[in-house]
Amino acid sequence: MEMMEEIDLNLEPFKGTGERTECKLTLRAGGELWLSKGTVEKYSLKEYEGHTLLFDEETSILGILPTNDTSTIAFRSWRPCAGGGVVIDASNFCEFHEIPTDITSYADVIGKLIELDVIIVSLASIMP
Repeated sequence: MEMMEEIDLNLEPFKGTGERTECKLTLRAGGELWLSKGTVEKYSLKEYEGHTLLFDEETSILGILPTNDTSTIAFRSWRPCAGGGVVIDASNFCEFHEIPTDITSYADVIGKLIELDVIIVSLASIMP
């Protein structure tokens, strides 16, 4: 067996919990929207059956309107989701709005329009 050259390393063990508490959205290849556990908890998304998705093409802002009204639910939530988040299959939505889904991308949840109960996500870093 060949000996490795001696290297001075300062390796430290990971001491975190592995839980993601930031408000993030993962757009998975194929068009699934994964809302992080932090987003789900901050905006109480587990109490909703589904979502209506909105998109402003000029600003690349995605709106997520949670709802229990079965007549308006365009996208049902998948539960449970790994890590406590919520998954929405939005492949048709992404295709219609030409939102790239060829690779997994990440975006920040930037807030909520209180008067409309819409969660706002900037997709500017994802859009071509």
